Amino acid sequence: MNPPQPWFNRLELACEPTAVGWARIHTRDTLKSWGVPEAVIDDAVLVVSELATNAVQHTRKPEEPPPWAGRSTIRRFVLALWCYPDNVQVYVQDEDRTPPVLRDVTNLDSNGRGLHLVDRLSSKWGYTFPTPDPSSGKVVWAQLQFPGNPPPTDLPEHERPHLPPPRHPSVRQFRNDPATMMRVLSALRDGVMSYGFAVA
Repeated sequence: MNPPQPWFNRLELACEPTAVGWARIHTRDTLKSWGVPEAVIDDAVLVVSELATNAVQHTRKPEEPPPWAGRSTIRRFVLALWCYPDNVQVYVQDEDRTPPVLRDVTNLDSNGRGLHLVDRLSSKWGYTFPTPDPSSGKVVWAQLQFPGNPPPTDLPEHERPHLPPPRHPSVRQFRNDPATMMRVLSALRDGVMSYGFAVA
């Protein structure tokens, strides 16, 4: 039986292309276990896919050596999911300090459409800096409402929730989801995953 909401889940992934797929799988598995409506799960998976892709692209430097050459540090991003009675909130924290910009795109542009998708699927979205320290990167967040629960419009902008909710002792917190970890371990044992995916 699920504990009282809010529910919280956190997953840390290496900034490698394979991480985006695992972020999608993890999001779907987690939200399904929480009983989130299927339509909201589908939208949340798309939002996570776009935000995770941006995190991987913006924090993985092209000049980095190939995985087999070894490196001193692994660049990471964090996916956090919150579930409330009327909405789901997605947070992706990466090491890049550059704010996301919703820019105009044309039919000829090959990229730049991700944030437009996030904007269309979310009731609201934005970004914040966790701390003044540049090394803390940024957090991009999005909120998705459940059907029949429109976002409140009578609250002043400064009173609307934009930052990740504070952690509370009564909230169940998971550093990594066991079901997803078992999938990762099974895939590694079967040799179907490329090097570079990491969780911690």
